[in-house]
Amino acid sequence: MICTSSSQPKETQDWTERYAACAADISRSAAQAPLTLTGFSACVDAVYTVDACMLDTLTHVASRDHTGLETAFARAILERIAEARGGELFRKWDEGPAWAENLLGSPTRLQVGGTGPQAAWALAILGAPSVLALRDRSADQLSVLHPAIRICGPDGITTISDAHSGTAATKPRHYILEFTAGTRWSAGVVARSTRIILRFAHDGVERDEAFAKLTPRLAPMAGAGLVSGMNGLRPGDERDGYWVIDLARQWRKSGLPLIHLELAEYPVDRQLADVCKQFAGVASSIGMSLSELRALTRSSANPAELALGVAQLGSVDRVCIHADTWSMSVHRHDRAVEVMMLLTGNLMAASRAAHGVPSAELDIHLLATYADDFPRSRDLGAGWRVDCVPSPYLYQPRSTIGLGDTFVAGTLLAHGLMVVEASR
Repeated sequence: MICTSSSQPKETQDWTERYAACAADISRSAAQAPLTLTGFSACVDAVYTVDACMLDTLTHVASRDHTGLETAFARAILERIAEARGGELFRKWDEGPAWAENLLGSPTRLQVGGTGPQAAWALAILGAPSVLALRDRSADQLSVLHPAIRICGPDGITTISDAHSGTAATKPRHYILEFTAGTRWSAGVVARSTRIILRFAHDGVERDEAFAKLTPRLAPMAGAGLVSGMNGLRPGDERDGYWVIDLARQWRKSGLPLIHLELAEYPVDRQLADVCKQFAGVASSIGMSLSELRALTRSSANPAELALGVAQLGSVDRVCIHADTWSMSVHRHDRAVEVMMLLTGNLMAASRAAHGVPSAELDIHLLATYADDFPRSRDLGAGWRVDCVPSPYLYQPRSTIGLGDTFVAGTLLAHGLMVVEASR
């Protein structure tokens, strides 16, 4: 059973105890969750743990007196470090991967990238079922996916461990620079633990026709659908975008309880608003990071008020925002349900931050802290409400990659479990 209420006012609760109770509930119940449908991007991430030497190299490249893409990329990376900002840097540059590998050397590790695969990985670790849209079944892509992740085949659902590689890799890797707060180099000190993604091509979406054929029939028994990766669409190629929208519309007609659109960083900020409008009437929930909310609205105003505007823009009844030290939902739903979704998302992201990868060990790290200055829960009027809870925050996590994706997985898992409980 999922615990969704507390007799204490939120502001006076012991958050460690609250998260411990949530961890026990999720560990006990995850395997009984309904299916989560996840898409629509997948890639191989080359991850670099950035040290002082690498920062000095970037500083040297950035100081060169010319305007090539090499210098521009190095300067953009250092600017984001100075602003304590992560996110994604995109340039269509065929030589970009070779430049990155020549400059940075061999990656610390290779792992799966893309919000859908990251969410599926986090769910698989807990034994919660999901099925992933995956067109790219190259050896490179399959090698970084957790073997228990489920995909669609001609005869139904199978797992990555049983999948056979039938294609060659068609997409370049994404290059991820991971920074740890407190790292010193010749030009300064890293202020915030985060990561910067370097992307050099439009990957397109995972247009998996087997997934499109099977998942509308699975939707009535599923708990949620995750739509993500729309920032990978190739400019001018609207067909793939319409393909995703049409599939999500089929899910909705089939009775899928929750269709969540997770945003990402786009080369042009206005594209965030365009995507919200395109999914109006299809998605029932929208999610993003706090920095993406600022980019979408071009405002530093109160995040709850901004999120309410996004809800109206996208015609959804829920917008979820995740930040370093808190998460919040602006919604027209049951408060207890939304708070449990936030707690579970925060918990799973905190576990990943502590372990470096998704983990079934959900105990809160001893060094985790809770912010006091997070936005307060309150009624917003006209049936709308904001609920916000602090996250177990680590100043120096083992990894920052995939934390937002793991948070999303947690919210969808909690929602699915409560759908099951309500039907009993």
